[in-house]
Amino acid sequence: MVCYRRIIYFHVTFIKQKGLPDSPVRVCAMTLECARIDGINLAQGVCDTEVPLPVRQGVLKGMDAGFNTYTRFDGLAILGEAIARKMADYNGLQVDPDTEVIVSSGSTGSFYCACIALLNPVDEVILFDPYHGYNVNTLLKPKLH
Repeated sequence: MVCYRRIIYFHVTFIKQKGLPDSPVRVCAMTLECARIDGINLAQGVCDTEVPLPVRQGVLKGMDAGFNTYTRFDGLAILGEAIARKMADYNGLQVDPDTEVIVSSGSTGSFYCACIALLNPVDEVILFDPYHGYNVNTLLKPKLH
């Protein structure tokens, strides 16, 4: 069983109580402490879970078909359309794939861009736990803090 509260407490302790700056040493210390308490470090993209075979096979198939370079800035139209269909079928939401679907390479950059675009320094943000450590770092950026 994962104890998220302990992990969150550990992250907050390092950032607020100890006042440690962002550094590889802090990240290493967090990783070691998470290993010590048999926790999960939500501050890093480290995963020891094996990639499922269908995913690996799909990646190889895509690379063999030539999907192995950067896409246009707005991504692949077929992917946006598939996401819009999923939103309609599964979530009951009608979204326009051209204006309401954004595909990114990860949540960290997307969260940062959304915060910089939508938030002002006086805005209040509530993070629910478990949360990603980078969310705190983003919200503490000078333009938002």
